[in-house]
Amino acid sequence: MIVLHNPLKCFELLSIYFRYCRVSGRRQHVAALTEQRLKDPRGFREDAARRHRANPGVGGAAPRPAMPPPVARQAQHFTLADIEKMRTQEAIAGMPNYADQYRQTHQASPATSYSTLVSRSYDPELIARQALDGTNQYRASKGLVPLQWHDGIARIARQHAEQMASGAMPFSHDGVEQRFRAYPMAHRAAAENLALNNGVAEVAKVAVDGWIKSPGHERNLRGTFNLCGLGVARASNGTFYLTQLFALA
Repeated sequence: MIVLHNPLKCFELLSIYFRYCRVSGRRQHVAALTEQRLKDPRGFREDAARRHRANPGVGGAAPRPAMPPPVARQAQHFTLADIEKMRTQEAIAGMPNYADQYRQTHQASPATSYSTLVSRSYDPELIARQALDGTNQYRASKGLVPLQWHDGIARIARQHAEQMASGAMPFSHDGVEQRFRAYPMAHRAAAENLALNNGVAEVAKVAVDGWIKSPGHERNLRGTFNLCGLGVARASNGTFYLTQLFALA
């Protein structure tokens, strides 16, 4: 019998012994499995399959859930077209209502009679602004920026409408180039729409609807313009004449 008085030396010897036992036991197990496989290959495979089904996690053989397919990523580039689209959306969202602005400024006092209400609803200046509001609503439906009211252009349009209403000029585009040249600002493009109607309650709406239905007028409504002025005049027989002038300043 060997007695070791050094505890550390004793621990090392025990560790060596246990490692030998583990290695020896593993070798014996492998030898037994090899012998079984040689004696009965089919039985060995069936037994291995049963062990695998009983404990599918052994050896990392458990089936993993299918991973979702990778999401295709596309590079996003911020272009000038995106900037223009954002600018257009902001302009449409902040689109003014020129008719309401006119009412608040020129028709703010309470109406004391029915005749006052009627005269206000047929105010040529109000109708002109209602027509621009209708134009801008149509442009917004097409994703186009709204037009801004321009007093200088409106004065030219009003003069032409009054001349047609008085009979001084026919209902036509005669003199349109002179009207364009009279614009009080430099411009790169211009256009004109005309309308007349009688016996209707919504003068501006009827005019804009008529322009929308006419290919040539509708093309002007969608034109690359940023300014607009309208003039409205009423003839002695009640007919309203409208002149709409566009400009790209």
